[in-house]
Amino acid sequence: MSDKDVRAPRSRKKRWALAAAGALAVTGALAATPLVGGAAAAEGPTCSSLHLVIARGTTEFGPYGFIVGDNLFPAVKAKVPDATAAAVDYPANFDASSPRLGNQAVVDHLTTRSAQCPNERYALVGYSQGAQIVNAALGVDTTGTINGSPPVAVLPQALNPRIASIVFYGNPLKGISRPVPPAFQDRVLDNCAEGDPVCEAGAFNILAHLSYGLNGDIARGADFIAAHP
Repeated sequence: MSDKDVRAPRSRKKRWALAAAGALAVTGALAATPLVGGAAAAEGPTCSSLHLVIARGTTEFGPYGFIVGDNLFPAVKAKVPDATAAAVDYPANFDASSPRLGNQAVVDHLTTRSAQCPNERYALVGYSQGAQIVNAALGVDTTGTINGSPPVAVLPQALNPRIASIVFYGNPLKGISRPVPPAFQDRVLDNCAEGDPVCEAGAFNILAHLSYGLNGDIARGADFIAAHP
């Protein structure tokens, strides 16, 4: 299967993103697009110089996540043409098991993929609950966030040098001032929109949590990933 380059005209993309934001704000729950292929659905059968692992947010629909991942992956591919991506296959719902399943899926996918592609490097991307599960895979105790817990699985230390970059959007761990382990801190871009209550303690603007597809942070994330090959 070839890499999916999900694109839409700019005006239509904005309308879709605004519609998604409104629906999420009102209902708080939308069905996620089902993905196949075990722990994650890889977007290319061959190894690449850079492989993105993208964890969508709670109830976020779309192949990689309508607000963040579906916009970020094409932006990265414009800068790193051979980049591939995998969408983490986990429930992304409000059930207590969801972040644990996501944590395990990230570790399983990277453990398998890294053995198949020994020269590949990785960019880990997480939005909202997706950021929570990426943190857990790096060894962060997510207790204190919604349905948080100690990690159920942690990436093997041998993989640490191959994690080129980590990009968060609306990261719940930022909201409780809990960073990634020191070994990864020079490779992290932690985007938190002003007023986003998920990542900014004491904030109350839920629309800020839905703004990442429109506020310039997608471009920032793509630049950061491309600069850390």
